[in-house]
Amino acid sequence: MKILKNIMILPAAGSGKRMGANMPKQFLALAGKPLFVHALEALEAAQSVDGVVVVMPENDLPLVQELIRSVGFRKVLGVVDGGAARQDSVANGLSAVPASAELIGVHDGVRSLVTPALVDKVIDAAKTHGAAVPCLPVVDTVKTVDGDQIVQTLDRSTLVRVQTPQVFKAEWLREAYQNADAEGFTGTDDASLVERAGHAVFRVAGEENNIKITTPMDLQMAHWILETR
Repeated sequence: MKILKNIMILPAAGSGKRMGANMPKQFLALAGKPLFVHALEALEAAQSVDGVVVVMPENDLPLVQELIRSVGFRKVLGVVDGGAARQDSVANGLSAVPASAELIGVHDGVRSLVTPALVDKVIDAAKTHGAAVPCLPVVDTVKTVDGDQIVQTLDRSTLVRVQTPQVFKAEWLREAYQNADAEGFTGTDDASLVERAGHAVFRVAGEENNIKITTPMDLQMAHWILETR
């Protein structure tokens, strides 16, 4: 039996309020398939991924489990219910990751256009450094404000836009989540929890098309990207 070393968590339990649809955004169709299915297909195709834990709204678990069976995904280890917030959902996913895991990654279920190549690249970097995330340069001028007043212009050469998948040593991610839970801390992404636990996180080049689909305009952009691939 193959030892499962590299495990991905796919949180897709959000309500999708910003999308303004009549269903959670992860179930919206993109080229005839739900958004999360596209993301799951990329994780399935990534050679370095040994298993995937899918996190979904509790009421949708039977539907998702049946869909996964009908499609024939081989790497899905289980489907677990989400929490009140993304961090809670990832924590629930962590509880379903096998003890054999050496690396654990987290990929947003609505980053549907991620490529298997990027997944493999981030996992490879995490093997070397212990923690890795895909990043893109900041192209706009970024300023801090106080109300309507601009206070400062930041040096964008020191700033990056961060994507998923984010991959970490299993013990680092588990430690980071335990610390955050004990301290009542909520981070903006998983890397922020790992950083707070004292571990260095390294960057790799992300992909411009690896967008997070959260608004109707994002969904239109995703359709265009698929059409031009």
